[in-house]
Amino acid sequence: MKSGMALTLMLAQTPVAAPSPQASPLKQIIDVKSRALCTTLGSKIQIALVGLMKNDQVIEAGKRTFEKMAWDQAQGSKALEMDRLQLKNAVAAMVHNLYSIDQVLDDPSRFPPNPATDDERVADRMKAALQAVEERQKVQLNILNGTVETEALSAMRHEFADFSPTTTNASQGSVAAASPPAITDAGLQQPKPAATAVPLTFARSGSNDGVAATSPNAAFATAMADVQASGAASESRAAAIIVPVARECGSAGDK
Repeated sequence: MKSGMALTLMLAQTPVAAPSPQASPLKQIIDVKSRALCTTLGSKIQIALVGLMKNDQVIEAGKRTFEKMAWDQAQGSKALEMDRLQLKNAVAAMVHNLYSIDQVLDDPSRFPPNPATDDERVADRMKAALQAVEERQKVQLNILNGTVETEALSAMRHEFADFSPTTTNASQGSVAAASPPAITDAGLQQPKPAATAVPLTFARSGSNDGVAATSPNAAFATAMADVQASGAASESRAAAIIVPVARECGSAGDK
C-alpha cells in the first residue's frame, strides 16, 4: 500500500523515545502519560504496521500471480502448477501475518476495552485505524483463498470423481467403481476427452484485449487492484492519526 509505505517511512524518521541510561529528573504527570502512549506506539502500533506492510507485498505478489496465471493459461503453459503453489504460499503468509497483527492489537494492557484517559482514547483510535486497513486486506485474502479452494475442489472432482460427493448424488453413499478386468484395462473403458487447445494471444493479461485479458484469473487480478485502490482511504485515515503521535514521541525523545 503506497500510503502505508509512506506511513512507515515517516514513523522511521520520527523514532520513539528510548529510556536514558542516566538518571533523569522526576517527570511531570503529563510526561509520564505521554511516555506510556509512546511505548504503545513502539511496542504495538509499529509492529502491526510492519505486518500490514508485509501483507501489502504479499497482496501485490498475489495480484501479479493472477496476471501470470491468465497469461500462462492462454499460452497453455505448464507453469500453472507453480502459479497455484505461489497463491497457496501467499494465502499461508497472509493468514500468519493477520493472526500476528491481531495478537499484537489484542492487548488490554495497551488498548483497554473502555478507554478512560485521553492517551488511552488515542491508542484506541490508532488500533481502530489499523484494524480498518486490516479488514481491507482480509478482503484480498478472501480472493486469494477462494481461488485456492476452488482449484483444490476442481482437482479433487477430477482425480477422485468416483468417491466425491460433489460429483455424485448427495443422498447416496459413495460407492467405489467396479474393478477393471485387468490392470491394463484401467481407465480405458471411458477415455478422457482430449484437452481443448487454448488459443494463443500476444496480449498480456493487463491489456484490454486478447484471450488472457478475458480469463477469470485476469478478473481476479482486477478485483484485487480495485480493493487496493479503495483501501487507500483507510490507509490515509490511519496515517492522519498515527503520524502526529509518532512526531510527538520523536520530539519528546529529542529533549
